Amino acid sequence: MAMKENDLNEVAPFPVAELAFLSNRPYYFKLKKLTETTTAVDWNRNGIFGENHVRADVNDGYSAAYRDTIVLPRAAGAASLASRGKSLAVVYPAFGQPIDYDKYELAMPSIAKPSALHAVVITDHKQSAPQTIVAKDVTGDPSTLFVKNRLWLAYPSSRGYIVRSFTSRLNGLEEVTVNQFGKPGLVPTLVDSPSAPLILVWNSVAKTVSVTGVNGDTPFQLGEIVSNHAVGGV
Repeated sequence: MAMKENDLNEVAPFPVAELAFLSNRPYYFKLKKLTETTTAVDWNRNGIFGENHVRADVNDGYSAAYRDTIVLPRAAGAASLASRGKSLAVVYPAFGQPIDYDKYELAMPSIAKPSALHAVVITDHKQSAPQTIVAKDVTGDPSTLFVKNRLWLAYPSSRGYIVRSFTSRLNGLEEVTVNQFGKPGLVPTLVDSPSAPLILVWNSVAKTVSVTGVNGDTPFQLGEIVSNHAVGGV
């Protein structure tokens, strides 16, 4: 069975007994028997079985994870994590009603089914209450980055991609700036640089990647680089 970690099918053509080792240390993947000869493996650990075209590090193990000491709310799509000192910010898409999660093909934000963004901050193994930091029009997974005392957030929307920044307050994250760039179909990923955060922007139609600053600098394409998927964080 060939596996690509950036394009995984969670339905494996094996009986659940043959994959039982994946539910034990060091992996702890959740398994679900589908038929006598097929098993669903929750590769991306989001609690939804049977997804296709997911990305996950399937041999990561759990050696440096929080295990079950902290249980976060259910996410729609993929969460983004950013650390600063002893704090970890978790930003994740979320739909308003539990019924939105009943079928896995409906459990990811899209232009047809946009979501909100919620945030939880974990400090010293204690988590804050979930906070809604974007109320609507999130059409894909978020990207986050802590730079000095500011949390940067970028995500696709129906109007283009949005870049926001927040500072941490006692009562939660407080928004400082918000900007809209580009057009629909652009997917941003935040990366750090010595001077200021940069954004790798993937064009989902042309499959090209360009670079721009968080303040809307003129983007430039990265040579001949093309990609069938959005760019991962660096």
